[in-house]
Amino acid sequence: GKDDCYVPAGWFWSGGDAQASRSLPRRRLWIDGLIFKRFPVTNREYLVFLDDLVAKGREEDALKWVPRERAGQAGKLGAMIYGRREDGRFELVPDAEGHEWLPDYPVCMVNWFCAIAYAQWESERTGLPWRLPFSLEWEKAARGVDGRFHPWGDGFNPSFGCMRQSHKGQVLPEVVDSYPVDETVYGIRGMAGNMMDWTASLWKEEGPMIENHRFVEGIDTSKTGSYRVLRGGCWYYYGASALRSASRNGSSPSFSYSCYGFRLSRSVP
Repeated sequence: GKDDCYVPAGWFWSGGDAQASRSLPRRRLWIDGLIFKRFPVTNREYLVFLDDLVAKGREEDALKWVPRERAGQAGKLGAMIYGRREDGRFELVPDAEGHEWLPDYPVCMVNWFCAIAYAQWESERTGLPWRLPFSLEWEKAARGVDGRFHPWGDGFNPSFGCMRQSHKGQVLPEVVDSYPVDETVYGIRGMAGNMMDWTASLWKEEGPMIENHRFVEGIDTSKTGSYRVLRGGCWYYYGASALRSASRNGSSPSFSYSCYGFRLSRSVP
C-alpha cells in the first residue's frame, strides 16, 4: 500500500543510550523483515473500525473499544469521548475542555486491548497479518541500523517533533503528517513525538529474552495485570531526552491516557 513502509531484515544496534529512559544495553541484534504503517492509527481510521462493528451487530464490542475518559471507580467505564449520531455511528465531538479532536489526530485514550482489537479487525478486513510491533521491532523501525538517538539522527531541535517545547501556545497533539523531520530512514512518521505507541511486548526491566542475537517473545493477551511496553515520546513530553528512540515505558494494558496511541506492523513472509 502507499502508506506501507518496508523495514528490511538485518542487524541493528539497539539500546546503549545513557540519556534515554530505561534504555537497554547496547547490543547488535537481528530483526526479521517488517512492514510498518507510515502513520499511527488516526481518529478517522478508528471511527471506521467502530462503525463497522456496529454495522455487523457488534455494538457491545464497539462500546467496549471506544475511547473513554478514565473511570473514577474500579470496574466502571468512563464517559465516551466520541459522540454518537442518531443512526448509531460514532463521531468526533469537543472534549470536556472544549478542544476539537481532528480526524487525522492519532487516536488516543485507548488501552492496549483496544489496540489489539483494532489490529485483529484490520487483519481480518485486509487478509494481512497486521499486529502491534514488538518493542525491539519498534526500536529498529525508529532508529535504523546505526544506533542513532532519534529517527532523524543524533541532533535535536524542538521543532523536529511534536512535544511541549514545539508549541508556542496551547499544547495539543497534531495531525499525523505534521513535523516532516520526525521521519525514520524507512519513511515512518511520528516515532519521536505526538503520541506514544503501545507495543506487543510485556514489560520486563531487563527487556525480552535474547537467543542467538534474536528476541524471543510472543503476544500474550491473557496476562491482564502485566504491564506492556510503550515506545516513543509524545506531545506532552518536555525535553530532548523524552524523544530518544531507545527510551522505554511501561503501563497497565487496561490504562488509557491522552498520550497513548498505537501503530500497526506485520511480518514479511
